Amino acid sequence: MLRLPALFSIGVHDIPELERLCGAKANVAQSSGEELASQGWVACTTDEIITTKKHLYDIVVEMPPTYDAPPSKRIWPTMKTADGAQIKASQRDLMRYKLLHWELWKHKQEDADTEEEDDDDDDRVALLSKRQKDSEDDDAFNLPLFDDTIIEPTTWSRLAYNGFMWWASAGEQHAYTLSERELDRDLLGDLSDYHEGLPTAIIAYFHRSTTLLVNNLNGLIEREDEDEEDEGEDGVLLVDRGDLGRMGLDTWSEADRAFLSEFAWLGWGRGVEVRGVGIRCCGVGIGAF
Repeated sequence: MLRLPALFSIGVHDIPELERLCGAKANVAQSSGEELASQGWVACTTDEIITTKKHLYDIVVEMPPTYDAPPSKRIWPTMKTADGAQIKASQRDLMRYKLLHWELWKHKQEDADTEEEDDDDDDRVALLSKRQKDSEDDDAFNLPLFDDTIIEPTTWSRLAYNGFMWWASAGEQHAYTLSERELDRDLLGDLSDYHEGLPTAIIAYFHRSTTLLVNNLNGLIEREDEDEEDEGEDGVLLVDRGDLGRMGLDTWSEADRAFLSEFAWLGWGRGVEVRGVGIRCCGVGIGAF
């Protein structure tokens, strides 16, 4: 898999070079997905004027100036496309965020307990003060941890489906939700296993998440190609609810489905059709969207 070139910090003086890179990207727009991907880049800047040059980038991540505000007043990063459309986290992203936040909080408590065991009696006063602050952090854990404006709202189809499954077959609905949560937990793993440090553990988690998406999609495409060779037919790749879940995507998110279609086209030159989620009642299939 190709690595995205990092330009690190850039400024207005780099605009001509960025225009050159974008021009090179346009020249290979009709080439293979691999050549197109090789023209991408990632960078950071403190010159906000660059964000007005919409022909230079696809996505911009706006970072807040500080993170030391309490959770209830925190300003969260935002992601937008060049045309100004906001990219929001899905409901499954939110669940993963809560899981990561919880595991980080537990990791912090475990470190505090280890430090308590190693401290001498002369340090008890300082330790009590630290534990008091940790108690305040425990209270902060229960405060709002995200901004609703950066999260996709729950869709009506998801509400209807979950309500129906709770009434008709709560076990099936629970099993499906549980399988996704178990997959997400397995991807995160145990943060204490990384002796290189917590930042390395978090980076590895996101790397595994990306690898999961790529490997699952590539496997589906390879199997589809083999079937097409046997049957002599050309067609788009059909993806169902289970496939989306195994890729780590949100079944109910229209943005995730659109992303998968674009990603498959850019990376493999393949069209994708996402099948709608269905409900089965008394052997009859009912489309949820």
